[in-house]
Amino acid sequence: MGVAAKAGSRPLDMGSVVAFVHALKSAETIAYASDGTSGSYFCGLLDRLGIADEVKPKLVAVPGGQTAAAVSRGEAELAVVPVTSILAAAPDVVLAGRFPAELQSYIDFAVGVSADPRDAEAARQLSAFLTSTAVDDILTAKGVERR
Repeated sequence: MGVAAKAGSRPLDMGSVVAFVHALKSAETIAYASDGTSGSYFCGLLDRLGIADEVKPKLVAVPGGQTAAAVSRGEAELAVVPVTSILAAAPDVVLAGRFPAELQSYIDFAVGVSADPRDAEAARQLSAFLTSTAVDDILTAKGVERR
């Protein structure tokens, strides 16, 4: 999870939980995904941090996977959404920072091959490629971290 800001906006310090909380409290408006797990995780995180009453009035619920783009359209100052979505919204939107490690939420991806693939060799090669170190730079550039 990360925080999106409009390209060219002031830099944000989110290197610690205290700095992250300060950034959220200081924002005028914060877009979050009204659909899916990232939005519900974020709302629960506000409760966990004890800042829900202060921050929830600033929230802008955005449907349909357009959370980061809401920043570029001027609907919100910041957006909280998976890093991959922020990077996909570039160049109008930038990754202001990732959630601090102790607050982070991850989406796990796995690769599998069906029991009876149409082209077993192609499926094997694709699986081997996606799990190899050859794609590490590409994944990192798209905001995906290996754990």
